[in-house]
Amino acid sequence: MKKVVKESLYEKFKEESDPIKDMGIGMDYKAIAKRFMRKTGGNLRIIAKQYFSDSRHTHSIYKEGNAMVLYQFFRNIQFGATPQEAFENACEDENYYGMREDIAEDREEIADVIKKEFNIEIDPHRAWG
Repeated sequence: MKKVVKESLYEKFKEESDPIKDMGIGMDYKAIAKRFMRKTGGNLRIIAKQYFSDSRHTHSIYKEGNAMVLYQFFRNIQFGATPQEAFENACEDENYYGMREDIAEDREEIADVIKKEFNIEIDPHRAWG
């Protein structure tokens, strides 16, 4: 008696993600920055509302500092900085440096947005830890 294999050996393989893209290899950071600038127009209230709004803060003005760091991050990338350098420079420019707890949390939040929305990995504590 023959056993019939019900699973096909020739099932189509469907990738759930692109491993090369997930690792950030070959990413065009300047193109990502350009799309960000075109989408937001550099308006801090739009950036704050779109990327940093939450239920605790009904007014985006509470997150305009974070929005400014994100904006400066992409401006620095447009001028040729690597993502990590761009992040560190943006934090320095906006006084988001050091290990004070609230500042470190804001940097973590910004780095999380950069990872989630743009798939760019940033270490929010590298320069200050």
